[in-house]
Amino acid sequence: MKAQLRLYQPTRQAMAQGRVPATLWARRESGVWVHASSYCLRGLEVTRAVWGATLGRSYVVITSVVDGRHTNPKSDHYLGNAWDIRKRDLRVPERRLALQRLREELGEGYYVIEERTHFHAAWRPQGPAAELGA
Repeated sequence: MKAQLRLYQPTRQAMAQGRVPATLWARRESGVWVHASSYCLRGLEVTRAVWGATLGRSYVVITSVVDGRHTNPKSDHYLGNAWDIRKRDLRVPERRLALQRLREELGEGYYVIEERTHFHAAWRPQGPAAELGA
């Protein structure tokens, strides 16, 4: 099955809380425009393929790319190298399988971690090491 890539579309409640749709382009407070890197775009395509082929899902929901506010000021999102993937519609065994397959398919230079509400994936050739840019 080939999964469709869906960028997060907020509910009225999310919009009232100031959360915006995931986007591939965003204007930072400094006025500088940031876009998803080619590494991120490749990662999004791999994510779509894993959700379709491995999980049999018709779509995957990306909740953040370069948009939003992140806890780490050096976040890979701000460089256009990271994306967050909704996991709430996956059962625990599916989450484990998705995490394993995504890590395998992305390969060297990428990392994927499971956070409380989502998977965080990013291109960082030197690895997440001591300071994750989540």
